[in-house]
Amino acid sequence: MNTASLIQSRIESNEPQDTILKILRKYDGKRLTKRHAVEVNKAMAIGTCRISKRWGMTDIEWGNYESSGGVTGGTLLMADSDSNVFIDVSFILERNKSQFSAKDKRNEIREKALASRFVCAALDVAIQRYVDAKAVMETLLLNEVFEPDRDFLEKQIA
Repeated sequence: MNTASLIQSRIESNEPQDTILKILRKYDGKRLTKRHAVEVNKAMAIGTCRISKRWGMTDIEWGNYESSGGVTGGTLLMADSDSNVFIDVSFILERNKSQFSAKDKRNEIREKALASRFVCAALDVAIQRYVDAKAVMETLLLNEVFEPDRDFLEKQIA
């Protein structure tokens, strides 16, 4: 296992949410309209950004978020209303922390982990030792002398 590679692969992108926010900052205080989604689509060449109004909320979605059931793309909450929505950058940042400040904090922690190459390497060794030891224990438990207590013993090492 390569812990550093796994952590590196989990660093979260700033896009398209940063570009969406940059565009919306120009219109802070103005009514949110479909033209804002069109402008994001042109700026990003993603073509899938749209305004979604449902369940009494307004979102900007991208990457086929709704049709994929949230598996692909993403969404930013724009308002706790689905009518007369005005762009409020402070609200967007506050209510979408997972896409902005919390994401930045997670990535910062990941960068610290990547800078700790010795710790990542030590974890790689520990994980490999655990995998090897677990395989040996599972093989040993197949011995007939453990038959009466196999379930109990397996639970002890799980």
